[in-house]
Amino acid sequence: MKPNSATLADILSRQNQYVVPVFQRFYRWERPQWDKLWENLMELRTPESEGQHFMGFLVFFPETTAQLDQRLHVIDGQQRLTTLSLLLIAIRDASEEKGFKRPGTGSHREVLN
Repeated sequence: MKPNSATLADILSRQNQYVVPVFQRFYRWERPQWDKLWENLMELRTPESEGQHFMGFLVFFPETTAQLDQRLHVIDGQQRLTTLSLLLIAIRDASEEKGFKRPGTGSHREVLN
């Protein structure tokens, strides 16, 4: 196994399908985990912050398919990946409701979907 460093943007912008195997536990994050993540993200906004949020390890197992897109089974990091994806969706939807659009496009949905 060879570890790679990647940002959340790197992971989500790839043409992959992320699959949570049936043996994985259901989504179980609750308020304490959400609060901790939010605190970490808010720390990045402070002027003295010089780093990025350390997401922890995400472990994917590739599935061989005949398609060009790769299917990756999420072995570790399901809770974090799901939570951050939901947060980004909420930000997209809230900004769209406020009338914000990405320059040069009709809407955020065209960009993020």
